[in-house]
Amino acid sequence: MPMDDMTKEEIEEFQERLSKLHAGAPETLAYPTRLRLKLLANLIIDRIEEDQKNGAPLLRKIQRETKSAESSRKGRL
Repeated sequence: MPMDDMTKEEIEEFQERLSKLHAGAPETLAYPTRLRLKLLANLIIDRIEEDQKNGAPLLRKIQRETKSAESSRKGRL
């Protein structure tokens, strides 16, 4: 995540958090919340796009598991 995407306050927060990280810890742990959410959203988008290119097996699996969970829940009521 480029630092030019951060506000001055976020850069200061990042540098403060970064200075407290243990050696070997990923620097993403020091990202401000907004940038961590942006990173996570981009990872999800990339995974969805990859899944669509591969015929959507992940989407079908999620749909099956959702139907199964709904059936189980209805059976308990």
